[in-house]
Amino acid sequence: MKNLLVILGCFFVVNIHAQTLFTYGKKSVSKDEFIQAFLKNKPENVNEKEALKEYLELYTRFKLKVQAAYDLRIDTLPNQKADLETFRHQVENSFLVDSSAFRSLIDEAFERSKKDIRLSYILIPFPEQGKDDAESTAQKKATEAINKIKSGADFADIASSYSADTAAKRNGGDLGYITLFTLPYALENIAYQLKTGEVSSPVKTKAGYIILKKTDERPAAGKITIAQILIAIDKTGTTDEKQSRKKLADSLYQAVIKGSSFDTLAMQFSNDQASFANGGRLAEFGVGIYDPDFESKAFALKKDGEISTPFETGFGYHILKRISLTPVETNRQAAENFLKGVISEDARNRSAMDVQEKKMLTQVTIKNEAYDEKQLWSITEEYIKTESFKPTAAFGLNKVLFRFPKKNVEITDWLRYARTWSANENGAVDFPGLMNNFRRFASANYYKAHLEDYNPAFKKQLKEFADGNVLFEVMEREVWNKAAADSKGLRRYYEENRKKYTWESSASAIMFTAADKDIAEKTIAQLKANPALWRQLSESSQGKLVADSGRFEISQLSTETDVKENSFTPVLGNEIDQTVTFSYILRLHPAGSIRSFDEARGMVISDYQQVVEDQWMAQLKKKYPVVVNQQVWKEVIR
Repeated sequence: MKNLLVILGCFFVVNIHAQTLFTYGKKSVSKDEFIQAFLKNKPENVNEKEALKEYLELYTRFKLKVQAAYDLRIDTLPNQKADLETFRHQVENSFLVDSSAFRSLIDEAFERSKKDIRLSYILIPFPEQGKDDAESTAQKKATEAINKIKSGADFADIASSYSADTAAKRNGGDLGYITLFTLPYALENIAYQLKTGEVSSPVKTKAGYIILKKTDERPAAGKITIAQILIAIDKTGTTDEKQSRKKLADSLYQAVIKGSSFDTLAMQFSNDQASFANGGRLAEFGVGIYDPDFESKAFALKKDGEISTPFETGFGYHILKRISLTPVETNRQAAENFLKGVISEDARNRSAMDVQEKKMLTQVTIKNEAYDEKQLWSITEEYIKTESFKPTAAFGLNKVLFRFPKKNVEITDWLRYARTWSANENGAVDFPGLMNNFRRFASANYYKAHLEDYNPAFKKQLKEFADGNVLFEVMEREVWNKAAADSKGLRRYYEENRKKYTWESSASAIMFTAADKDIAEKTIAQLKANPALWRQLSESSQGKLVADSGRFEISQLSTETDVKENSFTPVLGNEIDQTVTFSYILRLHPAGSIRSFDEARGMVISDYQQVVEDQWMAQLKKKYPVVVNQQVWKEVIR
C-alpha cells in the first residue's frame, strides 16, 4: 500500500507540472507556458481576471496562426532561414559566456571605475633578431633593471636609461593617470593590484617586457570636454622663435580673460588642425588618452568656462577652456548597463567564455572511433608538408575519427586543422597534444552550432523569434494583403459602416516637416509674404522641407485646439529624429461630416483586416479545434 501511495504521489507531482490548459488540434499548451506568456505581456493597472480572459483568446489565436504558418512551411522560405540565422548570431554570444563569471567582471569593472591610478613604466622591447635570442636578451635586460630597482635605484633613473620610450628620458617613465579600459586587461589587472609605491615584476607582452610602478591614486576624474588654443613650437626653431611663440600664447590668454571670444581666437590662431575650425573644441575624453601634463591641466580646471594659464608640452603652448565635466557613474544599475556592452567587446570577456567552454566540454557527448594513431600521424605529417592526402584502406576520405550526437568528424576535418595550426609553428609537432586541442576545438564548435540542444533559454528565444517571424509572414499573406486587395469587400464594408467614419474638427491645410527649427522659421517668414510659394519651397529644399496638402483633423496638426484660418500652427519638435513640424491652416471644417471612401480608406482597410482575420480564424478553429481544460482554467483565474 505504501508503494502504491508513493507511485500515485509521483504521478500527481508530474501531472501538476505538466498541466495542459488547452489543446488545438494535436498540439497542447501548458498552464505554465500560458502564465509565463501572460506575465511577459501583462498590461499595467488592469483587472487581472479580465485580462487573463482576454489574453486566453489572444494567445489561442496566436497559436493557431503560427501553426498555420508552419503547416504552410513558411519557416522553410530562404528569407525566414536567413532572418533566423542572423538572429542566432546576434544573441548566441550572450549564452556562450558564463553568467557568474561575467557578473564578476562587471563587479570588478565597477569597483575599478571608481578610481584613477598613476603609473610609471619601463618598456624593454625584443631586439630585431631571432625570436628566442630576442626574448632572452630582453628578459636579461628586464631582470637587470628590476634588480637595480629592488636594490634601491630610483625608478625614474632606471626608466630613463633602460626604457625604449624616448619620453622616459624627460619624464622618468611617467605614464600619468589611467583608469578602467585604458590598458590591455592583463596589464590593467597588474596595475590595479599594485599598492602605491610598489613595482611589478617584468611582464612579457607582444612588444617586449614591461615593468610598472604605481605612484598615486585618486577618485576617478570622469570625462571632460575642453576647447584649446595650441601655439605650436618648431622643435628645430631658435630660442628667439620659441620665445616669440610664448609671447603670442601669453597675449592670447590676456585677451581671453579680458573678454575676447575664445572660439574666435582659436579659429584665428590655434595650430591644432583637428579642432581650430570648431572653436578649439576637442571630443570628450577621460584619463590615459593624452599627454599626462596636458590631462593634468585639463582636469585641474574646476568649473565650466574656466581658462588655464598657458603651459608647455612637447607640442607647444596650450590655453584650455573647460566646457563640461561628466563625473563617473556611481549608480550601480546605470553603470552596469554601460559596462555590459563594453565588457562584451573587450578582451576580458575571454575569461568568462573560458569558464563556459570548460562547462560545455563536459556536456558534449563524444564517441571515439578506433584508428591506428601512428599511421594517422604519418599521414598528417605528409599532408602538412605537401597538402596531399592519399586514401588508404584504413584511412579513406570519409574515415570518422570521432562522433557527436548529430555530426561526424572525419579525417579531412582533422587534416585541415593540423595544417592550419602547424603553419605558424616550427620543429616537430606533438600530434597527440594537437589531437587533444582539435577535440576541444571541435567540441566547442559543435556545442555552439547545437546550442539549443544544451541551453533551454536559448532554444526558447530562438523559438519565440521564429514564431514571430512566421506569424508576420502568414498575417501578410492571409490578412493584410488580402484585405488591401479586396476592393469590392472594402467598398462594401465602407457602405455598411460609413457612419463610423466621421470627421472630428478638421481643416484643409498644408502640413510641413522641416529638417530643423531654423528652416521652419525661415519658411514661415517666406510663406507669410506669399503662401502660394509652399510647393516651390518644398521642391527646391533638397529634402530639407517636405509638404503635404489635404484635410486633416485638428489633433493631427496642433496640440492647441484654437487654430485659425490663414494662420500657422506652432512649430513642434520631434525628439527621435530632431525634425520639426508645423501647418498652414487654409479652411476650418466643423465636426460630424462623413468621410468619403478615399478619405477613410486607411481606416477602412484597418477595420476590414479584422473582418478578414476573423473569417480566417473561423477556418483555423475548424482545422485545429480548441479545447480548454476548464478545471485548469479555474486554477489560472483563481
